[in-house]
Amino acid sequence: MFLYFLMPPGISIILSDSIITIIKIISYLFILAHFIFNKKKFSISIFFIILFNIFLILSTVYNKGQISDVIIHSIIIIAICFTLSVILKNDNKSSIFLIVIRDITLLFFILNIYYFFKFPNGIPDLTIDKSFPFFLYENVNSTIKYILPGMCCSSILDYKNNKIFSISSAIFFFGIVYQALNIYFTATALIICLFILLWNVCIINNNFFKGYLVYFISIIFIFFLNLFLIISPDIMSFIPSVFGKENNFSGRTILWSNIVNLILKEPITGYGYIDDLKSARLIGNFYGSHNYFLDTFFQRGIFGLLNLMLLIVYPLINSINMKSSKIVDILFGYVIACQLLFMVEPVYTKEFLLLPIIFSLMFIIEYNKN
Repeated sequence: MFLYFLMPPGISIILSDSIITIIKIISYLFILAHFIFNKKKFSISIFFIILFNIFLILSTVYNKGQISDVIIHSIIIIAICFTLSVILKNDNKSSIFLIVIRDITLLFFILNIYYFFKFPNGIPDLTIDKSFPFFLYENVNSTIKYILPGMCCSSILDYKNNKIFSISSAIFFFGIVYQALNIYFTATALIICLFILLWNVCIINNNFFKGYLVYFISIIFIFFLNLFLIISPDIMSFIPSVFGKENNFSGRTILWSNIVNLILKEPITGYGYIDDLKSARLIGNFYGSHNYFLDTFFQRGIFGLLNLMLLIVYPLINSINMKSSKIVDILFGYVIACQLLFMVEPVYTKEFLLLPIIFSLMFIIEYNKN
């Protein structure tokens, strides 16, 4: 059911287009069938996800953008989240789901590591510029986005199996570290892995801090860090220099400035979804501003941005007076990891990987309270 969504885009060098198409059709059919034929009991969590996509569709229709692409994109995300809501209510289904997602992700990730050694300068059929090597996940910055769901499932399974750090989790973490140190230095992926490692040690396996409290502090910290990055990036220029990167966050500050100017012209309706060429012409990059908060504001307007903030804050509000749960704490950590990604990476095309993590946190808290 989820195989196609976890497949790295560079898998085309191994599998033929016809096989990939068949896997895509089967995955889509299973997801949609699950959505259509299961009894629908819509939660507040799924309502917020639907609303988030409605803002995108309305803005795209208003701006006469890529309407059909947006509708398909939105239906898939809603269907995935609805499927999760069915799975997470059943202990047997959720246990199988965790193993399947972890193992599929791990299989592709190990295959990707294999190509690190076989083609250290990038897979020839995928790499155009050797200074930016492409592997199965193509751009190395995309790797963490594809494996984060598998890492999350692995962390939950570690806790359920009374393990601090399983072999599967170790492969994910050390694979990212190896990629950063020996292939191409991806500061974001490295920071996220270090954060999850600290979260695992300090929150999950020890009771140094309360998960919801650190989540609350992290939301505030990330909010103000975002403001400083966008409004006064010079103040924060020391951050990339620590990791040997350019002071302008590898050109991101220019993109942020461009998109802020565009947002100020259409703050209510946004611009909807636009194609890559128009994005490059308006913003300066095919993949948007490399800040998901700004990209959401640009696409869906102020109400879309507020909806995204609500997706992040709702679990915290709903967890008040709820009995503590280590699985919820694990998800708190991974949602913070998603927010770290949101600050400096393009996410729209990978929403189907990251939004379900946020939805899972929302839904589990809501379901446990009911």
